[in-house]
Amino acid sequence: MRLERTKTMDIKISKVEARNVMGVRSFAAVLNPTLTVLDGPNAAGKTSAITAIFATLAGADHRPDGLLRQGERDGETTVELSDGTVATLKIKQGKTPSLTLKGPDGEKLNKAQTRLNGMFGPVGSFDPLELLGMKPRDQVDVVQQLAGAEYVQALADKDQAISATEGERVIVGRELKKFGQLAVVEPAEPVDTAALAAELQQAQDVNKLRAEALRERQELEKDIQHQFDKVAELRAELAAAEQKETDLRRKLKEMPEPPAEAPTAELMERLRGAEADNERARAYTAYIQRRDEHATRAREYDELDQQIKDLRTERADLARGAELPVDGIEVDDSGIRVDGKALRELSTAEQTKISAKLCAALHPAFRFMVVREGNSLTKASFLELARLAVAEGYQLLVEIAGASDLPANTVHLLAGEVVKDGDPRWAEFKASETNGLQEQLAALLADDEF
Repeated sequence: MRLERTKTMDIKISKVEARNVMGVRSFAAVLNPTLTVLDGPNAAGKTSAITAIFATLAGADHRPDGLLRQGERDGETTVELSDGTVATLKIKQGKTPSLTLKGPDGEKLNKAQTRLNGMFGPVGSFDPLELLGMKPRDQVDVVQQLAGAEYVQALADKDQAISATEGERVIVGRELKKFGQLAVVEPAEPVDTAALAAELQQAQDVNKLRAEALRERQELEKDIQHQFDKVAELRAELAAAEQKETDLRRKLKEMPEPPAEAPTAELMERLRGAEADNERARAYTAYIQRRDEHATRAREYDELDQQIKDLRTERADLARGAELPVDGIEVDDSGIRVDGKALRELSTAEQTKISAKLCAALHPAFRFMVVREGNSLTKASFLELARLAVAEGYQLLVEIAGASDLPANTVHLLAGEVVKDGDPRWAEFKASETNGLQEQLAALLADDEF
């Protein structure tokens, strides 16, 4: 098998050394520029050796707790890059690991981690299988890093706006629930009890005047009768009596007629019912107020809900408009899509290929990928990954649990140490266990490209 390279190799890893790092007691290996296999039994230190690489190059986020081998006081890792740069991480019990970086000329460089970050770009995942194993949302986050910091910040701003609006909508929703089920209240007009009472008082005053007028009239009529009766007995006084009678009659005639009797019964009945009417009016007014407030809150809730939908649409449009370095790749809320198909719908080999391309694009200057679960690769997936590594000029490090029995490019680990093919301990282990990738790996490593 001969594959043509399409790009010039950039920065790769030339050599790795580690001492007292997790499961590694002593590790030293020169990595092949295209493919290196780490094999050995479980708990031999393979994963620890890979962890040592990332702990040295990728920063504090890639340094797990317990980086120092149990029972040791200090440890150290050294990674030499193909451009001559050497990164060293010193680990001491109870202290924060310290990183130093030396240039090709051996001079110590300041701001070591900043320089490494600038060399590697955003570190999302160096392992294609790790990317495939992520949740769709996490895959999308990794891929969106490829569109640049400004794009990622724009997405973060949208997410923050969505989160804030959703929080506001929750508050409005809680207030909306407090209204409960609004009972409909029949409309009622308020009654002016003060005016009604004044009207009653006025009627009562009129009636009082009438009563007084009636009493006075009755007195006058009584006097007239009395005087009339005295005429017969007091002829002598007739003229005076008649004159008095005449005067009294004139006075009676001049007196105005008393006002008509006011209808107080109806007013008193209305006054008694006014409070009940006013209670209904107050209830109706309160209902209208709560109904209007409920409608306002419901409208605010709907507006916020629409605002969230619009923000999510804008975010989705922003995500779809990302300029990604892999042809046919797009992202949406469901995850990564390739030429319109969901990544999970592709074949395992195609998934591995796309994932590898994405991993490569995440750190174009540092042309290195690692596969921690090499045993899980199908033959087609592994061959696709290997072809991509050769064509794109990438260095591939594969971890395999078992004995690969490969002719070259293999580093054996037993009990935290590198062992040679001729070591009796390795021969004993190899005789007891081999792994399923032996045939295809052997064929690959026999090719001159490797």
